[in-house]
Amino acid sequence: MKRKILPKFFLFYMSIICLSILLVLSFANQSFRSVLITEKQSSMQKEAKLISRQYARDYFSGDVSTQRLSQYFSELDSLLNSEVWLCDKDGTIVTTSSEEEEQFLNKKLTTIMPSIDLERTFRTTGTFGHSFEEEMISTGRPISLSGELVGYIVLHSPISTLSTTQAGITKATYLALGILVIVLIILLSYFSRKILVPIGEINQAARQYAKGNFDTLIPIERNDEIGELVSSLNFMAAELSKTEQYRKDFISNVSHDFRSPLTSIKGYLEAMLDGTIPPELYEKYLGVLLDETKRLTKLTEGLIALKTLNGYGPLLNLSNFDIVQTVHSTINTFEGQCNSKNITITMSSSSPSCIIRADKTKIEQVIYNLTDNAIKFSKAGGDIKITITELAHNKVSISIKDKGIGIPRSEQTHIWERFYKVDNSRGKDKKSHGIGLAITKEIIHAHNEQINLISTENVGSEFVFTLSKPTAKH
Repeated sequence: MKRKILPKFFLFYMSIICLSILLVLSFANQSFRSVLITEKQSSMQKEAKLISRQYARDYFSGDVSTQRLSQYFSELDSLLNSEVWLCDKDGTIVTTSSEEEEQFLNKKLTTIMPSIDLERTFRTTGTFGHSFEEEMISTGRPISLSGELVGYIVLHSPISTLSTTQAGITKATYLALGILVIVLIILLSYFSRKILVPIGEINQAARQYAKGNFDTLIPIERNDEIGELVSSLNFMAAELSKTEQYRKDFISNVSHDFRSPLTSIKGYLEAMLDGTIPPELYEKYLGVLLDETKRLTKLTEGLIALKTLNGYGPLLNLSNFDIVQTVHSTINTFEGQCNSKNITITMSSSSPSCIIRADKTKIEQVIYNLTDNAIKFSKAGGDIKITITELAHNKVSISIKDKGIGIPRSEQTHIWERFYKVDNSRGKDKKSHGIGLAITKEIIHAHNEQINLISTENVGSEFVFTLSKPTAKH
């Protein structure tokens, strides 16, 4: 019984919808034309206003010749698909946008269209006083200079261009109707198998979860037991996906944080072995190597502490420390890299000592990452400035500024994304944007602070972040 009623009900319902849409389309087609014409007239009014400001006023001011203005209008004709006429204050046409319209030169606009008031704007459709063989959309506006009427600008655009747009809208509407019919047929098939299809999709999704593909969601929304089961499975998949993504991000972040100090240690050791660093300086650079090994030890201890982490954000070990001393000791680890590129790092502070409350190890990572980027993106012989400024409301600002290649504006909003890299064609050293800045932003945001970028391509970049001073209870 149901197999007979359901298809009949569906076909009846589909017929009513199709008939209604056809009736609406018949009425809409009559309205499309007037709406399109109105929109086109408004657009042409704006174009006329812009042309009068940028070109016509220069002509009436004597800054542009008639020949040059005609060339401008010819270019605008091709660009806007609109013929342009310029009249003097008496309405005499002084220049046009094409040679075909030169027959109208020295004719009065009011003679062609007596209804035009040269002190007001106008909109009209038609052949513009039999001036054109096809129907045109015409609009015009007066031009004033220093509060005095000096001329009139007129634009004409073929109304036939709107027919193409109208045909496109009609075609799209009929296409939507066809899609709707297909959707209704799919729904009929769905409802006729509303039990078997959901079970099959649940089974397929479960197989995907078994393969570790937790991004697969079951596209079923129902208010019954099957719907409740689907909701639970989708929630489970989302949580498992979060856990898997966190695991991958964690490994990437740890790899990045270990690679930087290991590279520094390797560089200094190689310099000692090949004689680049003389024996009398060993004590100094062994101290740097010791600092780097301590940094690796802290990172290892942090990994052990992560066992107690319940959320997905970084674990913070807050303490009070001198940010001036921390910045100074961190940038000392870059002496080798700076010497190889002849780069100078200068640090300035509003006071010799500035105590803040933050996770010292994490903030060292931030300073290290930003300084490392600044060196990589700086040209040989450049300089990097690190500025520490005490602000109001118990805040401290740290700025790391270079005069390197800068970051294109189109990519500045993406550099904080994990694994995003600025265009590799900009140089092999520029491939480090994948993780370092993402880690930096996470650390700063975990401290409830902000980090911002100011960058101009081929001028340089400046990263500025804030930290807080300890409160009375600390």
